[in-house]
Order: sequence, then C-alpha cells, then structure tokens
Amino acid sequence: MMYSEAAAAFISLHSDNTVCLYAADGHKQSSSVNHFFMGLTATKISGCLIGWGPGPIFTLLDHELRPLDAARDALDIRVCQPAEHSTELVTAGVGNVCVWSVRLMRCKVKIQEGLQNSTFSHMALAPPRSDRPHKAFVVCGRIVTVVDLDVGKVLEHKSDLCSCDITAMVYCSQLDCLIIASKESIRVWDPDWELRVAFVGHNDVVNSLFYCSELHMLLSASVDCTIRCWNVEEGDVIECVHTEPKTPLLCVGGTRKGDAFFSFSHQGVHLWTRRNLYNLHCKLKEDEGASLRQILVSPFPAPYPKRVLCVSGDSDVTLVAAETGAVLTSFKAKRRILCADYCLHKEILLALTEAGTVIQANTLTNPITLMKEWKGRGQGPWQQQGHVTGNDAQNLPIPGLPCCLVLYSYVAETQTALEEWRSLQERRGCSYRNKATLNDAKNRFLIILGHNGGCVTVLTLDYGKVLYRTSAHSGQKVTALQVYPEDGCLLSTGEDLSVVVWRVNPYAQECVSQQLRLYCGQTQVYMAALGPRLALTFQEPNSGTYSLMHFNLLNQSQTSQPPREGHLDHFTGHRENMCP
Repeated sequence: MMYSEAAAAFISLHSDNTVCLYAADGHKQSSSVNHFFMGLTATKISGCLIGWGPGPIFTLLDHELRPLDAARDALDIRVCQPAEHSTELVTAGVGNVCVWSVRLMRCKVKIQEGLQNSTFSHMALAPPRSDRPHKAFVVCGRIVTVVDLDVGKVLEHKSDLCSCDITAMVYCSQLDCLIIASKESIRVWDPDWELRVAFVGHNDVVNSLFYCSELHMLLSASVDCTIRCWNVEEGDVIECVHTEPKTPLLCVGGTRKGDAFFSFSHQGVHLWTRRNLYNLHCKLKEDEGASLRQILVSPFPAPYPKRVLCVSGDSDVTLVAAETGAVLTSFKAKRRILCADYCLHKEILLALTEAGTVIQANTLTNPITLMKEWKGRGQGPWQQQGHVTGNDAQNLPIPGLPCCLVLYSYVAETQTALEEWRSLQERRGCSYRNKATLNDAKNRFLIILGHNGGCVTVLTLDYGKVLYRTSAHSGQKVTALQVYPEDGCLLSTGEDLSVVVWRVNPYAQECVSQQLRLYCGQTQVYMAALGPRLALTFQEPNSGTYSLMHFNLLNQSQTSQPPREGHLDHFTGHRENMCP
C-alpha cells in the first residue's frame, strides 16, 4: 500500500490482484482488477508509478495504473523505494541491488558481487552527502548489508546489530540515523554504528516502521495490535493507539506531510488522521532554546481584541494577536525580566526586572518604546503614617526588592474607556505619549508589587508614585500575585506558606486591606479564585505527592483531592473555568 500524490489517494494492492484507491477521508474512489504485481511505488515523475515483482518485473504505469513501458533487463525484485534526492528508484531482490532511471526505464547500476546468497526483505536509503555516497541498507535475516549505490559495490555486512531477524527498517535523513526493529524492540543507530537510543514498549514483534519527517515522529506497528508514536530525537514515546484485537497490523505508512496515515491487516485497510491537542499558532523567536516563562491573555470582551503577552528567554517580551497569531510588537529589556503585564486600555507594557526596576513602555510602536524606568519603588524604610505606627515602622522588616508585579484594571466607565482606546489606535506608530491621559478619575489602573521582604506596594500607572504599602507575609518573600477586579479582590502567596485575600478599593488611600489569611502548611504552586472559592495546587516533589484544594471563603471550609487521585508529574498551570 502507498500514497500517490498524483492521484491524491491511497492505493492498495491486494492478493487477489485487485487495486483500490481511497481518499484520505476513507471514501473508496475506484478499483480495478488483473494487476499482477507484488508492489507499487510512487515516483517523482508527475502522474507515474512503478509496478514491480514478482521476479524480474519493473513496469511504468500512469496514474490510472495503465502500463506505459516495461524494463527488459530487470533482476528479481522483492523491495523497491524512491531515492530521496533524485528521480531514481532502487530495488533489491535475490542476490542483487539495482538503481533505476525511471525516465529511461533502464537499470543504471547493478550490484551482485558479494550478494549471491542473500534474499533481501527490507531496504532503507540514505541520500548522498558531501562526505559520503548514496547508500542502501538491505536486510537478509539479521544481517544488514551496506551498499554504495554511486560506484556499485558492497561496503560492509553488519551482523551484530540485533540477536534476532530484523522485521522492519527505515532511515531518518533529518537525524542521520538508521532505525531497526527486531522482535519487540526498536534501535536507532548513528552513522558510526553507535547505538543512539533503544525503544521498548511493544509486547510482540514490530513488523512495520514509518518515519514522518514533517512531524518528526516515528510510527511503529506491532503484532500486539498497537501503533506507537515515538520522538526519536528525545527518545520518548508520544502515544500508543490500540487497534482491533486479534487482527495485528502488517504495515503502517502515510503521506509525506503527515496529514493522513494508513495501515492494513489481513482483515482490511485502515485510514487514520492524527489528533492534535494543539497546533503551532505563533513562533515567537528563532532561538528554540529560549523558554517561554509567562503567558498573559487580556481578559476584556469584544469589541476589544484579544491580546497575548509573552515573556521568553531572559529579556524578551512579545505582544501577539490571539485570533491570528500575528506578532504585533516586541520589546527587549537590558536586564532580565521577572514578569510583565499589559494595560490594553492605555496600550502600556509594564515589566519588572530582577534589579527591582519597573519598566513602563508604549505598545503602540513596533518595537515597543521605553517610556520610563522606576527604580527603588516601595523599597525605602517604613515611615510613621496612616496605618503604620512609630513602633511598627521600627519593627517591620525591610521591604526588599520587588519580585512580582500585576496590574489591577478597574473600569467603571466602559464607554469612556473604549472611546479612549479607539483614539489611541489612530496614533499607532507614534512614540510620544501624554502622561496626563494615563491618570483617569473614574477608571483606575494600579500597579501592585510583591516584595522579597513580604510586603505589597501599590503604584500609580502614570508616574509610578507609591500610593500605599503594607506588610503581607511576615517578612517572607511574596511568591505570587493575582488580581480579580470584577470581585474587588487581590490574592497573594508567600514563603510563609500562607495565602492572603485582599479587598481592593481603587479610590481609597489605603487601597488594599487584608480580608483573610489562610495558612496552608506547604508551598502553593498555583492559585485561582472561583467566585467565593479559592483553588490551590500543591506539590511535594520529595514524596511525589501532588494535590488540589478548594477553600470556601464564605464559610471558610475546605475540600481536598486525595493524593492518590492527583497528578503524577509537576504542575505546569492552573486556571479557573466557569461552566454553566
């Protein structure tokens, strides 16, 4: 069975000499009879295929499988594959390996010396490189014979790659490795015959391999009635699919793009599509080693657009259109960024560096334009004023550097805010910003900082003025902040193993006040507010315990998920989800 790009269909050759064409959706397009071939192979010549075997049969066919020409000098053929780098085909059979010109229907290279006693059952081709020729790997039993197809000679015989007969083989040119299956195991060999990785997982003989270069994925089919997907580069299993019981698959393959796959057994033909949990939506950087450390989605409904703020690497910030994945603008800081936030209404980027500096920048330009850097905000000594007594000022711990930042956006006059945002869009590309427009009497935008010394500081958006500062976590580091303006709420967690719920009044001088402190006894990894409830995630790596807890703020009761029902690996995220 194979996929024909010319026919845009899967073509299956059956033992009763019939040929069937199937669309990728499984619809049977047509069938024909009296095709006495052992196999069919696609060519790179438009609209042409090759029908080959049994014996010395090598026939050129059009896309409707009508004979066009036949070779007169063919040897026995058991396997046939197209060359990756040219229009040539390579065949192997009893005691021979041949290279064919499909256009001329002539054998260009015949290799027989050193192969007289071999009946080949599998073949893989390695395209030529600057330092080595076009090579074929052919299998007889458990012996792999390497053939130089350019000069037509046997290079070596390898009999120590596995202890049993080889049941499947494929070459991956992307990773420059030969992948061999023997019984239940799959082994990956580099050009110097060093074992790169071994895959174990099947419970019976692996009888087919297919490598999809587009998806960087290896598929294996086994007599244990499973198809497994492997990541060769990482050495990991991706997925295991159980097929019909008692009908083991004989072969697995697919299209070059990896958008459709086929398999077949003695009972019939199966067509598959790959299920994706996600697809690439936007590539932020060419540097694949730069990790994505923060993703923030603007929460405002239409007519506001959805924006995604991403912090990657040490100092890169990217603003993306959520619907299209288009990169709108970006910013590169001079110092490492700890976290960032985005004020959509005012088109302002806020970022906190590891030195404790708050960056204010203009997102109307591309790249983002730096407006102001505020150093030392909220880090000074405590003063006797308001809620801080003289005794408190002496005993409160030093605030220390800010280590986390969030923006609290309270929009009371929605129409005014929308009109102002639309007027800003008309000035897109202009770097000048009037600071006076950032101060709004009704709609309030507050920058909230959490400090290493366990305090919370509130700044204005326009000039970064300290509005309010209060102690939070017994002098220990604030580890996370989350805001819920619709509930007038701020959450903070700290190294004192507590969660603090704050009431926010954006119009008051003392704009945050502690409402509740919840001592958890272990480090919180993620938190979210679910109306009157808190959802908290914990993990204890030493014991392998991962758990989830809900806390009801109204009656201060809690429910916990038993560890045995929890996750088996590290938490990577946590989010509220409102369901009707």
